Amino acid sequence: LLLALAGIGAFACAAAVIWNCPVNLGVDITIFSIAFQAVLYLAMMAVANLFYLLGPLSEKLFRPQRLGLFRRSMFGLGTTFSCLLPFLYPVYLLTGCILIGEDG
Repeated sequence: LLLALAGIGAFACAAAVIWNCPVNLGVDITIFSIAFQAVLYLAMMAVANLFYLLGPLSEKLFRPQRLGLFRRSMFGLGTTFSCLLPFLYPVYLLTGCILIGEDG
């Protein structure tokens, strides 16, 4: 659920950057692009779930003394990273908007 909300939020941020950038970034928002990005995001959610399986592997590798604390910490770090990752695309677009805007 958190990944889905992060994806929707990141898409909204990307759309806001695209629509408000004074220069053309070469990116358009169409029904096709929305559908394409939705399919790609679902694929990335599947990859994120595969990475979720690294939790049990990390327990075997690190053999933590305080297992409960280790699990909570790793889950929190993984969730935070996974939810912030989709926002790299709007940040990338915003950076391009700023840099292209400065060049004229």
